[in-house]
Amino acid sequence: MTSNSVSSMSLQIVDQQKLILSKVPLYATIAASPECVIYYENKVLSTYDRDPLSKKAVPWANNDGHVIDICWYKDKQFIILTQRRFYLFNVDVDKIDSVHKLADDDKEHNYHRCTSSGECIMLCFSGWKTTIEEWTLKECKKRWLSPITCAEDESICCLCLSSNTLGLTISKRKQGSRFEVRNHETMSVLFSIRLAQACYRFTSMNEHNWLLVPYYSGSQVLLLVDTNEKIIKKIDIPPWRMPPTSNHDYDSYSYEMIWNVALMLGQNRCLVVRRERTVCVYSMK
Repeated sequence: MTSNSVSSMSLQIVDQQKLILSKVPLYATIAASPECVIYYENKVLSTYDRDPLSKKAVPWANNDGHVIDICWYKDKQFIILTQRRFYLFNVDVDKIDSVHKLADDDKEHNYHRCTSSGECIMLCFSGWKTTIEEWTLKECKKRWLSPITCAEDESICCLCLSSNTLGLTISKRKQGSRFEVRNHETMSVLFSIRLAQACYRFTSMNEHNWLLVPYYSGSQVLLLVDTNEKIIKKIDIPPWRMPPTSNHDYDSYSYEMIWNVALMLGQNRCLVVRRERTVCVYSMK
């Protein structure tokens, strides 16, 4: 376990630390570094930095569509993914550099999800019999196709790297979904568990503990998959509350469905929960 990881036994929600409101529905896209949260809404990349405490917005002016996924790369750099291209975004200087663009004549593929660990960047495409690619900032190093990635009647909903392991949520046509952990270099399956309900988005606490977001559950619950104990635990998330000094009337949204989560694993560890109109930061211990 690395120094910035967190064990399942220590996942206790202490208190709501920060609430960010939006007047328009948010997208599910969110990511976090140890000290910074970044999320996308309405053609704007918004960042919340804890050191120094600040929030800023960067217009998303690129013409290749909405941001569909974000992952932390290193330091204050993030990978930004659209359907046709992925970028490197430096939060400190608001610099966005294109890394790779799909060929204009490639009409069969669109990007879907991204993840990174160290220098390794992994991307998956949308659709059935999903393709996965491994990249550095300079080149594509490897590509995996079906049936190594998944069967012809399956699709990869989300992927997340943790050290040398790759977590995947996989949906099978008309037969539910499952969560798997694989060796990211060989794609060999290390752990697999059937899910009672679809869980498309998730994040890694460490290589043995993964937080899954139940899709359309309507409840304030996350699922903790513990690959050591081979069990799934329910983690109750407190509904967000409005600060006493606020003039906004958002009471009807306090039980909004959870869309996505991220972890800030710096000196002060936090769980970031993204709902329809809010981004809420909870302290953890």
